[in-house]
Amino acid sequence: MPHNQTVIDALCQVVSRHLPPPLQSVLDALMERLQEQRIHAGSNKEEQTYIDFFRVCKHLREAVHLDTAAGICQRLRHSAPLSAAPTDLSEWNLVDDAEVEAMLDTRRLARGLREPLGNLEWRVCNCLGQLDSSLKKDSDNPLSLEFLLHTLQAGLRLHEQPVLIRELFYRCCIEVLGRGLQDYLQHLDEVFIHFKIVPRRAALALANGAHSRVRRSQASANAADSSYQAIQQLSPLKGGSSLAASDTGVVNLMQLQQALPSLQAAPCPEHGWTAESFLGALHAAGLHPSPRQRQDAQLVADLFQHIEQEQIIAPAVKPALRRLMPPVAQAAMLEPAAFADPQHPVRATLDKLMRLCDFAEPANPVLDQRMEQLIDQIVSDYQGDNRVFSRYDEQLEQLLAAQQRAYQSNAERVLQYHRGRDKLQQARRQVMRSLAEVLGPQAPKVLLDWLDAGWQELMVHALLRQGEQALDWLEELAVIRQLNSWLQDTPQTNDDKPLAMERADVERGYEVDQALEFLRRQIESLLPGQYRHIPVLQQLQLQLQGLQAIELVATPLPAEPVAPALFTPEQQRWHERLQQLSAGDWLSTESGQALQLIWANPSSDHFVLADRQGHEAGSFTRMELMQQLANGWIGTAAATPPNVVQDHLQSIVGQLYRDIAHARSHDELTGVYNRRSFEACVAQTITQHEHYAFIYGHIDQFSLLNSSCGPLAGDTYLKQLAALLAAQLPAHATLARIGGADFAVALPKTSGGQAYRTAEKLRQAVESNVFHWQGQDRSVTMSLGLVLTSERRDVINIFCDLQTACNAAKESGRNCVHIYDEAVDGAQTSLMAIAARVDGIIERGELSMRMQQIAPANSQHQQLPHYELLLVMENDINLLDFITAAERYHRMTKVDRWVLKRTFSELAAHPQIWERTSGVSINLSGSSLNDDKLLGFIESLFEQHPVPPERICFELTETAAVANLTKTADFVRQLQKLGCTFSIDDFGTGFSSYDYLKRLPVDFVKIDGSFVKEIERSPSDLAMVKSINEIAHVLGRKTIAEYVETQSIREQLAALGIDYVQGYGVERPRPLSEYLQSC
Repeated sequence: MPHNQTVIDALCQVVSRHLPPPLQSVLDALMERLQEQRIHAGSNKEEQTYIDFFRVCKHLREAVHLDTAAGICQRLRHSAPLSAAPTDLSEWNLVDDAEVEAMLDTRRLARGLREPLGNLEWRVCNCLGQLDSSLKKDSDNPLSLEFLLHTLQAGLRLHEQPVLIRELFYRCCIEVLGRGLQDYLQHLDEVFIHFKIVPRRAALALANGAHSRVRRSQASANAADSSYQAIQQLSPLKGGSSLAASDTGVVNLMQLQQALPSLQAAPCPEHGWTAESFLGALHAAGLHPSPRQRQDAQLVADLFQHIEQEQIIAPAVKPALRRLMPPVAQAAMLEPAAFADPQHPVRATLDKLMRLCDFAEPANPVLDQRMEQLIDQIVSDYQGDNRVFSRYDEQLEQLLAAQQRAYQSNAERVLQYHRGRDKLQQARRQVMRSLAEVLGPQAPKVLLDWLDAGWQELMVHALLRQGEQALDWLEELAVIRQLNSWLQDTPQTNDDKPLAMERADVERGYEVDQALEFLRRQIESLLPGQYRHIPVLQQLQLQLQGLQAIELVATPLPAEPVAPALFTPEQQRWHERLQQLSAGDWLSTESGQALQLIWANPSSDHFVLADRQGHEAGSFTRMELMQQLANGWIGTAAATPPNVVQDHLQSIVGQLYRDIAHARSHDELTGVYNRRSFEACVAQTITQHEHYAFIYGHIDQFSLLNSSCGPLAGDTYLKQLAALLAAQLPAHATLARIGGADFAVALPKTSGGQAYRTAEKLRQAVESNVFHWQGQDRSVTMSLGLVLTSERRDVINIFCDLQTACNAAKESGRNCVHIYDEAVDGAQTSLMAIAARVDGIIERGELSMRMQQIAPANSQHQQLPHYELLLVMENDINLLDFITAAERYHRMTKVDRWVLKRTFSELAAHPQIWERTSGVSINLSGSSLNDDKLLGFIESLFEQHPVPPERICFELTETAAVANLTKTADFVRQLQKLGCTFSIDDFGTGFSSYDYLKRLPVDFVKIDGSFVKEIERSPSDLAMVKSINEIAHVLGRKTIAEYVETQSIREQLAALGIDYVQGYGVERPRPLSEYLQSC
């Protein structure tokens, strides 16, 4: 081994000679791009931004590349890290947003450059690591891409620049450095080769694995698991990381191999490893993982804790799965793709194990024992080589195939049982129909008793075995016909009996014995050892002989399946969906459980479902299954195998989103819900409950308290009041601060009387609560408006009614409760007058349409523009008032149909539009989504007009979709079958937005503009935009940001990964007629 200083000197010579040229090329390309962007700037401010940074680059051009090379050489000669940026996620709260963004983007840029440069970078970094063991992190290794990029950015003071400048820099780096650094890294590698320094075998294996992972993930980007990436992006935004901040090392393969014996020997906790216990075991073994490794270890620990609680996992194998956790965690620590990539051997093996661990009744001890053996073999064989996990792949596949065959056998048994049951019931009905024809309206009671004694079942068996033309069936039916004829013709007395009838009785006497003997033999062959038929047979003989009176009773009729009644429009929708299903189709319940329709028999009104294991999951009538479809069950093409890992990762993403959204869904001062969340709560309440009520309260003369005691007193009182109101409400109520001195309450499942008593209870509590402030007591009152179960199906009008009722309470002297009355309070609004003018407004052309472009966030694109159609009032009426009035007085469906019809007519009349436009978005109101005829209306428009469905996108607001979630989801799926796409507008306004999005199969998610327009100034809004973008991508949706008013916002959104943008910063709206004329 040569002297370290000699090697360092040689490396410094390479850095000084070969690094400045590619860096100078980056600066030249950046300055050229700045000049181009300056010319196309959308505002003076943006233009000045480009000019200012161009001057910075020009001033630093000759020095920054030399300073970057000097910084790398200085770090090579000194062991103290020069990196100033914290790398532990828990330290991010010490840095401002600009630095965090720069750090994240640097890592993103480094990952992009590693595609062409990864192997070389790993070689030189690991060789240098042999000279300096303290270089455990990429950010500290002076030969790493991260260190180089960080040093270059610091020299340019890039963290002080706006997002559009930073993004421009990153694009130039990807374009130039991907090629330019190849020569630089090769010369560094030649230095190590000259001095006979090669990567350690373990390090080389790790490097090759890591960079083959880079190539694999790049080659199959579409298959990469976006949930893992989303967790990496969202975890820093949540704050309060549970990862310790003290360790900044990294665990490599050699260290892990040395520590494995002690880790495997450590006793497994009773309820499995937690993140804390596992990381503690790592510390005890002398291992100090990096933040990324700690986070991956925590993810794996959380997954296995989830498995502990998972009902679908067989309890017998859970102890073995607990022992599997350390190897999986260690594999993820060494290689992120082990957990992030669904195709990686570690995760693929884990998924297969989870599928084999399905909980079954009865349990399968043979399978459970085999599973334990396989898991123990993996645990004992694992020494840091992830290929161990794929060693047992063939055995797992064989077990999965056997398991699937067993499930199919279970389902086949259920199917055969219900098919046989239906055939039996059908045969019984047919026997009863045949008997009713033979016996007539009245039958001898003794003959009916004989049928009940077993003869009817004998006939059923004959019909099932041989069919209607079989001799046994015909003979058994003929015997009953003959007996009925004899019994019906037998006179009750011998008085005045005609001579001919007496001769017939004598002849019948010879036949009766033979017939009764035939009855006895047949029934005893079916029911040997049974004696129930004997007394009935004796009675039958006596009555046939005329020795016992014959009693006639009404003949029982078969219970035929009830023909379905006429369906309501809503029932018709679900009946049509049921008709589209056939045996073998799969359904997904509201909770996501997959059920297969294994038996569908409309003639007997019988439908049977089975779960994945082939066990019966329910037997339904037509109406019962239609109700389940109305409750949210949906048909799916096929059931995908359960994926415990993916489901768990998605649940983590959802929880991260909820944590981030908490700040935007709750009032900062009082901690209760804010108006945005309350609107979503209202939408959910009116669709899920038949009886509900809403309360709106205003603090009387709150401005006097603020002016006399100061804002601090006002804030203190608002916090006290929120706690006081919450204490008076039932558990199912939702309290929100609407703004200022206004509060609101949602009361689902509440009658009018209960709601009024609750409102009065709140009023009295406020009145009796004396506010103490600086030695003075102040009494405060509240005026409350109450809206009971309403015909309103939209949030806007319910709020309008609440405010009207609250105002009425204030006008009545304050400190009282006013119940909204449409006849009295509704007449006081101007909305009724507007609603009366709706038809005239449309007829006079006072409602027109404009188009606004939706463009890719990256301005460098070659796509045709997409446009959204917007309504515009051509008179003095405010558009929001018009829509509110139309919704309130049931005119909005009419307006929507007018928009649809006119749009389709215009598009059909101008087919050349598709040469310049990729598609058109049309907004649908909540009223229309609740209209069961809308789907048919739209389908008819497609039939009438040559408009390609794939060019039409329908936009729905989140609150409207939530208020009609099941019907909306069905509406979306049906039009998607035609080729239409869907976008959900104003997304993120609800606290449960993620949960709703999982159930709503839209194609695009439009991020609420209230988050977008302030992202340059509001960290919380920026966090929300990031989180919405991540969860949308996790669920396979594209994102659209609206209210993009400036180019800088567009650049920042593009940097975040937003797919499309809309707003004045993209293009101002233009009249539809003008655009069509230009086509």
